Parts: sequence; C-alpha cells; structure tokens
Amino acid sequence: MTEIKNIFHLVGKYFEREEDKLSASFAFVLHLNRSNILKKFLDYLGLTINGIKDVNIMTQEPHQDSIIDLQIEHKPNFMVFIESKIWDNQFDEQQLRKYAKLLSKLKNEYKEVRLILITQMNEAYRFKEFSKKTELSRRELRYLRWNELLRMVEENNYIKDSKLVNKLFLEEFEMKDEKVIDEQKIGEINEVLVFIADPECLEDVLKHNRCAWGWDPSGKQRARLPSDAQYIAFYASHEPKMITHLAKVKSIKMNVGGGTLKGWYHSPRLLFKVFYLEKPIRLRNPIPVKGYRMQFGYRPTTFGKFINAKKVADLF
Repeated sequence: MTEIKNIFHLVGKYFEREEDKLSASFAFVLHLNRSNILKKFLDYLGLTINGIKDVNIMTQEPHQDSIIDLQIEHKPNFMVFIESKIWDNQFDEQQLRKYAKLLSKLKNEYKEVRLILITQMNEAYRFKEFSKKTELSRRELRYLRWNELLRMVEENNYIKDSKLVNKLFLEEFEMKDEKVIDEQKIGEINEVLVFIADPECLEDVLKHNRCAWGWDPSGKQRARLPSDAQYIAFYASHEPKMITHLAKVKSIKMNVGGGTLKGWYHSPRLLFKVFYLEKPIRLRNPIPVKGYRMQFGYRPTTFGKFINAKKVADLF
C-alpha cells in the first residue's frame, strides 16, 4: 500500500512521465487560480482578455500527429502551446519546429498564438538560436524556467480558497537540483553507467566519492549529459585499460557550479551534473578491454551484463 502525503501524488496514476505529471498539475493550478495566477501568466505572454473564466486549459492535447503537453485557448483570441522539460532533459528542435508550424496554420483561427518552452536546465541560448529558424515571430515565442513559474505561483498565492492546494503544489514540485536515487522509479533510470576515467580523475573519484559531467552554461553547444543511474563503473583509460571500480549512486545533483568543486573537476566556467557515490569498491576481477574501445565518455549497461562480463565488449 502506498501512502499519499500530497494530493498531487495522485496525478502520477495517470501520467508516467514526471514532465507530464508536472504539466498536468500546473494546468490544475492555473484552472483553480484564474483571477490571479492564470491572469499573471497570460499577462507575461502579452495576452489580455475579458472573461478569464472562459479560458480553456488542457493537457496532452492531440494535434495531427503531435501531443501538446499543455494547451491554453480562448477562441478566437489566442492559442498557446506549452512544451515542458525537467531535470537535464533537453528540448527537441524538430519537435518545437513542428509545433511552430501548427501554430502558424492556426493564425487563421486565432488573433494571437504563442509557443512556450519551459525547462529546468538553462536552455536560453539554444532556444534563442531556434527562434531564428521558425516562422513564428519573437513576440510569439517565449522561454521560461520552471523555477520562475513556481515563484510566480508562490508570489500570487493570495486567494483563500486555493492557498492550501497551491502550497501542496509547490511542495510536490519544488525544483530541487538533487535527486535521491532510492526514491526514483527504477524502470526510469539506467542500472549501470560506465565512465571513462584517466588516472587523475579516478584518484579524485576515490578521494571524494563523486564523479561529474560538465557543460558550458552559455548553451553554445548542446550539453550531452549522462542519464541517471543506480551504479557507476569506472573504465580506466590508462594501461592496463580495464574496468576497475564500481560504486552505488546515492544521489544526483544538477547545476553544480564548477567553482565549488574541489580537485579534478574544479572549473569555474562550467556547471556540472554530479553523482554522489557510496565508497567505490575495487573489483576482485577487473573487466579487461581486450581490444574494445569506448568512443565517448560514458555508456549505459545493465547490472546483469556487468556481473557476467568477461571483457568490456560484453557490456554493450
């Protein structure tokens, strides 16, 4: 039996993905707070109307071969498509371009259209570059971070009848940059990630019980971040090349400033996704490379493959 501590836990019964759960919950908050939070949100989008009670708010709305995370409509005044991303999930330019084309066609039916991207990770630069390649105008495109929207809910939470619900929403979806792995749905994360580690990196991992992956927060390059995992294995890039250590992941923290990290990962200009580990154990029988060469800094595998591997190629 599962204990329900917050009514927003129930949303998970209908939406498997956390992004969909958050979008649906935010839609409910907008519906419940039309005169304050919904109005404030529409004002930010440059959309003002009389008759806020007639605004339609829908989630997982189908349009041709697309499903819109969150749709806000007031016909014939405006149509808003919202795409939501959380954690280190990055937006798909092709998908947003498809939404932009849909909205462009809907201009015949609506006076105003808006395409909104909301992320947890900073994607401002990529969205700015995307906006130069779409048929929608700058006024019709908006980029927001989830922290900004949660702050908007908190700052406009003054209607007595909805105060408690809004408080529960903010508690349920507080944008902590840290995940506790034991609290995650196991099917949604990798069992094992194999990281390449040079001697200095591996020494740092063993000293501080953590490993990390960094990116430039300016967003000039798409950050290819490793996904979450239950365990991290370390592939020593130095001779003799082999997988020598394994560690259980305790928690994962996003957006860690490189200037705050000591040792090998110290880099003030970067942000990091940091895997905090239990003490890594040295494998009694290290897994030899035997001719296999990893082409990138990490690769996922399963725990079953890991414990049965005779060489690195058996993992993948």
